[in-house]
Amino acid sequence: MDLPGLQKGAVSEPLKRVVSKAAQEMGTSEQTIFLILSHLCEGIACEVAMDRVVSIPGFGAFGPESWTPRSGISPTHAVPRFSASTQFRNEVRMSCPPFPKAEKQFKDHRRNHSRKNTETETQTTFSAQGRARKDIEIQAAERGVNPYDFGS
Repeated sequence: MDLPGLQKGAVSEPLKRVVSKAAQEMGTSEQTIFLILSHLCEGIACEVAMDRVVSIPGFGAFGPESWTPRSGISPTHAVPRFSASTQFRNEVRMSCPPFPKAEKQFKDHRRNHSRKNTETETQTTFSAQGRARKDIEIQAAERGVNPYDFGS
């Protein structure tokens, strides 16, 4: 599967597995699932940026939260947060080891995506999703298929 915008190597493997499993269960292409996921993520980001909470039953909620820097250099501002549902937390607690290997990767992600220039970062988030969708549409056109067709 060639999905645009994904890092190479082990970092992107979990997302590839999720997309592949969803495609298989829905009887559609991985590209279609990735397009849906791209639209969903962009929609969630838009709603949270407009001071709204997006709840996904059994999964969790995305929403804005106040954040005040320790140094006092920049003013208090909103940041996106995710709150896992009880069902999701219980699943992880019962299935994942107490000191997960993925913890370092998750902490590295948080450190590498810390607070930066919010105006350019917002544009980057939405243009990255749009670019990924465009790349998939181009790949599909080259193969003569419609990526939005659930029968593909």
